[in-house]
Amino acid sequence: SNDGRYGGMGFYDGKLRWGATAGAAFTESAGRHANGAGVVSFGPGGDLVWSAGGDATLRAWDARTGAAVGQPVELGAVATALFVRGGRMLAVLGDSVRLLDTAGRTWAGPAWKAAVWPLVGVSQDLSRVFVADPADGKRVVARDPATGKPSGPEYRHPRQVKSVFSMKTRDEFLTITDENIGRVWDGRSGRLAGRPMEYETAVDAIAFDGAE
Repeated sequence: SNDGRYGGMGFYDGKLRWGATAGAAFTESAGRHANGAGVVSFGPGGDLVWSAGGDATLRAWDARTGAAVGQPVELGAVATALFVRGGRMLAVLGDSVRLLDTAGRTWAGPAWKAAVWPLVGVSQDLSRVFVADPADGKRVVARDPATGKPSGPEYRHPRQVKSVFSMKTRDEFLTITDENIGRVWDGRSGRLAGRPMEYETAVDAIAFDGAE
């Protein structure tokens, strides 16, 4: 969850389990996805748990009871990442992304071509999507989440970008390039927010407070 108190897991049996990271008993979803549950994200406030499965559907669950909330949403493709901010969600669907109004469970725009996960990140308020350019892997572009049109500065790198990580608590994002250098960027100005960080070995994933 956004405050770090809860964690969730998806399983091959299609069920979800989540609970307090401090070690309390887990809650289990009352229903399941066909073909496994692969992506889990907590809604603001931790009241809802969102999941996407191998059946290409999006489902919501009551975080306290595990009961299903509303009807499944057909995604049209298997999701590899979900970003929930306020009443909106960005679903990464292969090499495309699409914005969803979570209250009405209606699409807020068409799907648009992006880059495959993990080369996609979002701003704190989901007003911009940070996408590594498939045609120029050294460039990350800020785009409008509903239309995919450019919506902000470009972020130039000396080497190929291999991952983009969002931050939930600040309007910044982290990129890692193929020479194992991490850079934190100001999401509005396009400038670096601090000095680059060098890692001793290849970084395949990263997690820290306020990031995803």
